[in-house]
Amino acid sequence: MIKNEYIFSYNLPQNDLISKLEEDRKGKQFIKVWNLNPPYINEIKETIVHNSSCKLSKICDNYRGIRTGSKDVFVINKRSIDDLRLEKELLKRVIIGTSVNKWSINYEDLYLLYLNKDIDLNMENYPNTFNYLSKPSNKDTLENRAQYKSRKDRGEDINWYNIEQPLNPTLFENPKILTQRISSKYGFTIDYDNYYVIETCSTIVPKEKYKKYITFILGILNSKMMQFYCKNHFKSLGKDGYEFEPQFLVDIPIKFPRNSKEEAFMDNIMDNVQKILEFKKPLDIEDLINEDDIDKLINLNCVKFSLDDGLELKALKTDKNKLYLNENNYIQVDNPLVLEFLFLYLSINFEKFKKTETLTDDIFNINIPKLDRIRSIIKIINDKETVDEKIIQIEEEINKCVYKLYGLDKEIAIIDNDLN
Repeated sequence: MIKNEYIFSYNLPQNDLISKLEEDRKGKQFIKVWNLNPPYINEIKETIVHNSSCKLSKICDNYRGIRTGSKDVFVINKRSIDDLRLEKELLKRVIIGTSVNKWSINYEDLYLLYLNKDIDLNMENYPNTFNYLSKPSNKDTLENRAQYKSRKDRGEDINWYNIEQPLNPTLFENPKILTQRISSKYGFTIDYDNYYVIETCSTIVPKEKYKKYITFILGILNSKMMQFYCKNHFKSLGKDGYEFEPQFLVDIPIKFPRNSKEEAFMDNIMDNVQKILEFKKPLDIEDLINEDDIDKLINLNCVKFSLDDGLELKALKTDKNKLYLNENNYIQVDNPLVLEFLFLYLSINFEKFKKTETLTDDIFNINIPKLDRIRSIIKIINDKETVDEKIIQIEEEINKCVYKLYGLDKEIAIIDNDLN
């Protein structure tokens, strides 16, 4: 073995590659994944698989999200929907890959025009959506989708406005586990809100018998042990990239308890996952404001505005009694408590305000509660911001339980070192 700052080399018996040969349906041999890991990494992987109960494919169905053929046409934000007056019954709340994080979903107020073969789209049934899709640029894009043209040439019954691969709604309208299909960060989360997802996500749907174990499965998937396994088993993308294609996910080894001691580990994992999911619920500051006791920001005597036409939100910065929205535009707030509240409010809703086309008016109309309520809201927000430290501690508890469940001990240091 040779190892220095730039090179890490080791002997790999050819038999280790040959033993990985598989056969397709026609009997043709192929190597599913080239296994070029050092032997000691492979030994740990083999231990994880040996101590597991089954592959993920036995307990869950795995899918890539909906393939539209044109995300820019079919995925639409709320403002555009309102402007175009698109028919609501055709729209589904949709998640894209970048919305999915470890333990949480950052819903970006996007909707999918879910047009499968059951939809008869015409001027009589859905005039506004029909007009939107019939715009020359949109219709030209849809009619020139490669898969649409290929299927049309084969004589398939598909309309120019249909999504290419809509998938069955029941896949989305149930609790499910999501991950980014291609990502530089490792992580899975649960969706309890029946979001539809497009092909930038991979979806894991527990089978009926295993639905009650969805938090247990998530705990295993988000553990350090499973991150190590996936890092050294799946196709890698650069130094830190992951490719969570369904054909890779099916091989993930899952361990169910075989005795009362292991059942305690499972219960602990499920309880701690639930705690993290509660911590990770997005904070909606509007829910904390009493609508019977508010005033609009523009009506407060302690507030003055220095905002240009065509205002853009770039970055938030406070300087004495001024809250800067960019280098030149600011809001002067002579009450320190109101200033702190406004900074927190805009920080929490930064992406929403950054995307709005009526930024100045939206800022003018921010709801400001009375001072006593502001104090309690600021405390709630500040407490929420310390939650990351608590989550790290809970994750360590989950990691310990997963290691014990899979019977790992001396391997833990190697796993930690490999991930670091």
